[in-house]
Amino acid sequence: MGDHATATKGTCRHMLSWCTARWKWGVVACVCALAALWPGDAAWGGDQALLVSRALDANEAGTLADSGLQGTRGATYGPLAVWMYQAMLLATHDLVVVVAAHGLLLAACTAAAVWVLARALGLDLLVAAAVVASPQVQGYVRLLWDNPLCIPLSALLLGAWLQFARTGSAAWFRTTLATLLVLPTVHLMTLPLCLPIAVDVALHHGQWRRTWRSAFLVVAAWLGAFLPYLLHHAGGARSEPSYRAATWLFPALGAGLITPWSSVSGAPPEWIAAHLPALATLADVAAAPVLVASWAGAAVLAFACVRPLAPEAVAGLSVRERHVVLAALVLEILATGLTSAAGQTHYFNGTWPVFALLAWIGACSLVKERIAGRLAGALLVVNLATTVALAWSLHGSGGRRDGYGPTLANQIEIVRAIRGAGATEVDAKAPYFSHNRGLSVLDRLEGPAPAPAPGARRLRAVVTLVDPSSPDGRVRVTFEQL
Repeated sequence: MGDHATATKGTCRHMLSWCTARWKWGVVACVCALAALWPGDAAWGGDQALLVSRALDANEAGTLADSGLQGTRGATYGPLAVWMYQAMLLATHDLVVVVAAHGLLLAACTAAAVWVLARALGLDLLVAAAVVASPQVQGYVRLLWDNPLCIPLSALLLGAWLQFARTGSAAWFRTTLATLLVLPTVHLMTLPLCLPIAVDVALHHGQWRRTWRSAFLVVAAWLGAFLPYLLHHAGGARSEPSYRAATWLFPALGAGLITPWSSVSGAPPEWIAAHLPALATLADVAAAPVLVASWAGAAVLAFACVRPLAPEAVAGLSVRERHVVLAALVLEILATGLTSAAGQTHYFNGTWPVFALLAWIGACSLVKERIAGRLAGALLVVNLATTVALAWSLHGSGGRRDGYGPTLANQIEIVRAIRGAGATEVDAKAPYFSHNRGLSVLDRLEGPAPAPAPGARRLRAVVTLVDPSSPDGRVRVTFEQL
């Protein structure tokens, strides 16, 4: 009888564990699916149009692109993002479908990468859901841009390296090495994370020298893929040091990426006031504990390097791991100050896992780990609510009057109207919509323009705001005879 009761309890515990795991994975899947919610509301123009245009050029030439965009500091980035868009554009020229696929892919990759990192730190799977639910992350994964690729790759690098440092696994070493090689080609902002990990891997060669053959294959594959880029486009970055204290202190806001604060603070105040007046206060309240915890984590980490602490006092990190994380933080501060790369949250896309880890260290030092885990659950709820609220408002407004501009769907509507009318000139009068690069690429995606009818009038298309008195970004087109 006793054995039967014990077996029954074991079975019940196993079923409960199975159901809990499936429920958590279901939450992660639902959060990732948000990236495909109203994909036509994604931002479009500028760098996104340049990348898609480069992908179209390469496809038409029947070759792989050998480089990406040129950054604001003169460096030319690698072609990884262009390759991805080349593959997607071979399947469809409908950018709304491409945005949905892009968002789902990057959201799923980010969740998987954060799960690797969470497992290394002994954290719950819902941490991955909390990160992906962030409105800032949701906005970036839908953006057809090279920079957002840093979000999953940087998390994968830190998680794979932690797994390798603790287990010496050959598989994790290969993952670490491959990510180390690819990340800097995506964006140089990842170097503060890549350099300390690369030095650590080199110093602890005893852990991987038995797998030198697989390391050689990884490097050879990387060289085979990126050699044209390395020979003709790599390098050229220039430094523009800043003498403003605010620039050097900008990394203090690094943990904001995983909270609703950065996405709300980046929107025009009049747009927030018109659509979600209470959202700014909610975002500030939700972000403050995370930012404070990251500052506390940095202080604990610095103190631990002066006076050794037990691993349990620093979220389970060994002395070796603490040194790498602290070095990444110091390099991020130096990189920000020496390049003046401040003021935009996307500058943290390559190092955000460091700040998230600092926030966890700080939370565990300020409260019990069990309570810190519950706070992560609360962050998931707030992030989810903010993301849905922002998406609903953006869908209704058709965009914003800032760098976001009119939505992709709105611009596709304009292009189709212009093609239908046979207009030969376009005049964009919306003050924030001063270039036609995005419209010209959308026109190219639509295919060859129909031939004008004999005797047709020449028209100029004039793009203006639907409602100049509103903070919304929706535009319309009217036509003038030339």
